[in-house]
Amino acid sequence: MRRTIIFTILVCGFVAAVAWACVLFHYDDTQTADFVVKVTLSIGTLSAVVCALFGDWLQELSDPIRIKITKPERENNFADQCPTDQKYVYCHHLVVQNRTPQKPIEECQIWLKRLFFKPESDGWKEIPFAVPRLMQWAPAEYSPEKRTFGHQQTFDLGVTVQNNEGFKLTIKQGGAFISVFKVGEKVGLVFVMTANNYRGDDEFYAEIDIHKTQKTGAITPAEVSMPKGKPQWLKDANAGKVAYVTPSREPIECEIAFHQQN
Repeated sequence: MRRTIIFTILVCGFVAAVAWACVLFHYDDTQTADFVVKVTLSIGTLSAVVCALFGDWLQELSDPIRIKITKPERENNFADQCPTDQKYVYCHHLVVQNRTPQKPIEECQIWLKRLFFKPESDGWKEIPFAVPRLMQWAPAEYSPEKRTFGHQQTFDLGVTVQNNEGFKLTIKQGGAFISVFKVGEKVGLVFVMTANNYRGDDEFYAEIDIHKTQKTGAITPAEVSMPKGKPQWLKDANAGKVAYVTPSREPIECEIAFHQQN
């Protein structure tokens, strides 16, 4: 949209300059008319050189890629069976929408930047980690780590496990990291996106409410929501009001004292 407006302004300016020069020629003011034509041609030549050298940068500046992470329009209405332990699970997904479909997103990756959870009878906690966790595109059999697309793509969020065994994030990376959350808990997620042609630093938020199943053998899918603005638990965390815990859910009591040079 911005690019169209800028292009329209430039074209209108060029047409206006030519029309002005024609009027000046008509009234025999050739000296001023020659000056207008020379200035117009100089500006046009300079604009062509600038576009040739910095066209990609100007295009990104005038019409940047805009994205949005949302819930899918259609949810699963059936359970899947996990091949490793034969348990039934309900799969949850999120959708990355390209709001500028005329510009495909190249080799897009979605990263989990921050992870929070709220026990049933306690306040929010944050599980800190220095390295963001890479989410997995769906279906995972095809390019699970990077995708190039124009309109939208879906990535795996996690699964609700039958018999009240909680919610499990779909995270494949190892290390000390908690990915399973209990019935009655809430989970807060902060995502960021990277791509070859994306320069934004937007954060995207998701909340998960894990419900209890009353019927044996059944699954009550966790409720996934997408807050429109920065959620309160993140505001509290940025203000230092949310406690850190280890992946074992124990409070972090050891202070880290960095060396200071004299």
